[in-house]
Amino acid sequence: MKRFDVNDLVFSKPKKNILGGQTVVIKFDKQKPTLTLKKLSCVKINLQNSITYTSETHDDLSFFDQMDKVTMNMAFAHAFEWFGKDVSIDTIKSLFVPSVREHELKTKLSSELEFFNICNHKIDFHEIISRNIDVVIEIAGVYFIPGKFGIAYKTKQIKILPKYNLFSYSFIDDNDSDFSDAEPN
Repeated sequence: MKRFDVNDLVFSKPKKNILGGQTVVIKFDKQKPTLTLKKLSCVKINLQNSITYTSETHDDLSFFDQMDKVTMNMAFAHAFEWFGKDVSIDTIKSLFVPSVREHELKTKLSSELEFFNICNHKIDFHEIISRNIDVVIEIAGVYFIPGKFGIAYKTKQIKILPKYNLFSYSFIDDNDSDFSDAEPN
């Protein structure tokens, strides 16, 4: 995976999709861009369709705010191509569906979705709700539905991280310990 800046992304001309709607493909270096997000929490999964992630801080998902801004600017610059007429930036903002809502990111599931454990071995799907995970997400493109548009993302891979539980007392006691050997900082 190559690193990319959202300002270096290339937006295609609108194309008809298989459902008769319209799609704008987003590429970087002639490929659909992917990104890795670390230590997210999976809050909801529907294996037929989508997965929802959350992060403890909105900063962890700040990349998506940048994607939203670049996409809205592209929509404004290419409004006639994308919407069939010139529209104001305020109209674009009102039609745009943000990528992150209430600290949650929802993505479609790739048909090639793979699950891995912490040792990087492929595993079969098992319960990941409320688990910490790393994910590889593809930026699929811009979707258009009546009265709305936004960016579509696909989850390509999920790495399930181990759960660490601290008990009420988690220190390992050393009974032979003598604090006389301790040095001040």
